[in-house]
Order: sequence, then C-alpha cells, then structure tokens
Amino acid sequence: MIRNIAAITIATVWMVQPAHAAAPVVFAAASTAEVVNDLAAAYIGSTGKRFRPVFASSGSLARQIEDGAPADVFISANLKWVSYLTERKLAAADTRRTLFRNRLVVVAPGDSPDFAGPQNGAGLIARLGDAERLAIADPRHAPAGQYARQALISLGIWNALTPQIARTQTVRAALALVERGEAALAVVYRTDAKLSRSAKILFMLDAAGHKPIVYQVVRISGANGPGADVLAFLASDSAKAIYRRYGFLVD
Repeated sequence: MIRNIAAITIATVWMVQPAHAAAPVVFAAASTAEVVNDLAAAYIGSTGKRFRPVFASSGSLARQIEDGAPADVFISANLKWVSYLTERKLAAADTRRTLFRNRLVVVAPGDSPDFAGPQNGAGLIARLGDAERLAIADPRHAPAGQYARQALISLGIWNALTPQIARTQTVRAALALVERGEAALAVVYRTDAKLSRSAKILFMLDAAGHKPIVYQVVRISGANGPGADVLAFLASDSAKAIYRRYGFLVD
C-alpha cells in the first residue's frame, strides 16, 4: 500500500468546505499527495501558519476551480490545466512557475519476475500477454494518463493494447490495481512507484516518447494574501529539498 494514503483528500469534497476558512486551500495533483502533505507540515514549522491541501487529478481540480471551488493555489501535473485557468483569467499568469519534473515507469506486482525482454513496444506486449490488463490513469482528464498514452503511441502499441487498458480516475488508482494484483502492469510516475511497497519498477519509459512531465503552480485569481505566502514557500530552498527527497527532478 502507498504510505500516508489516509491523508489523501478527494477534491470533490470542496462543496461542503466553507469558502471563508482561514487557511489557504491548495488544490494539488494526486501524484503530489505525500510531498504536499510534507510541505504543509514544513510550512507550519517555517511560518507558524497552515494551508489545507486537496488532491485529485489535475483536470478534475481545474474544472472545479472553474466551477467556483474555494481554492487559493493550484499545483498541476500538466501545463495544459494551468494554461486552461490562466487563459480564462481564473489564475494569475504572472504567478505561474515550475516546481519540479517527473518520469514515467512501467510497474508490476512486487512478486512478479524481472523484465527480461527489450524495453520497447514488442517487449511490453510480450510481457503483458493476451489476457492481462495494463492500467493507466484516464487520459481524458489525468495528466499521467495523457503522458502514458503519448508514450504508448510513440512505442507503436497504443491501438493494439487499447482493449487491454484499464483506465482509472488517478495515477494512484492505476498503481493500486497492480498492487492488488488486478492488473499485470501499469504506467505510472516514478515518484509514485518509489513509494509503493507492493509494486516494482520494471523499467523507465523513454522521456522522448512523451511531453515533458512538468509540475507547475499558480495562484488562483482573487485569492487572498496567504495564497501568495504559500507560493513563496513552495519556491524556497527548503521546499526544493523536500521535492528532491521524494524523487522529483528540480531545475
């Protein structure tokens, strides 16, 4: 199981949370749950203040912000959704900045054999077989799924594997299918795979086969002062040290 999974809050609860809460609200991609929870603790230690994290897929969060969700800061796993909000004047474009980067890996249940085939499309198809499933986050709204789809297209196997692909709400859900043995393989972020105790990394996908996995942060338009304080903290050296500890790549 993934550590600290109990701390992950599903973003759809925003409707029952008061918009006037004193602590700024940080909407963050599901794949950042552990690191953002650690950042929240470090923020208290550094400033004596709190921020309240809410996690889901980047697309779901952006849509909820568009619908009026009371968010102050948005951390996205895809540049698309930051652009989506800034273009609609829902986020302040001048506050947009890159926090860190990530990579994609193929994972399998921890007790499965190591990957012996070529790390290409043919090798992946051979390992999957005819009856097994490959889990990915749903490309319609989850950045991890969009990157996975791009990678599989680059390998020339997307169409062939489509009937065997299990689409999940988030990248964490795709990883969970492998952890429970309900999928033979999954394409997930390297940082998520490193946190798992019951899945193993078979190999890393070629970064040239998909768009760069860049996580950006932006302040939501109309957000209060504490949101700016959170942004400043997220760009600090102490925050960067936490990103690196979780395996994210920091420029």
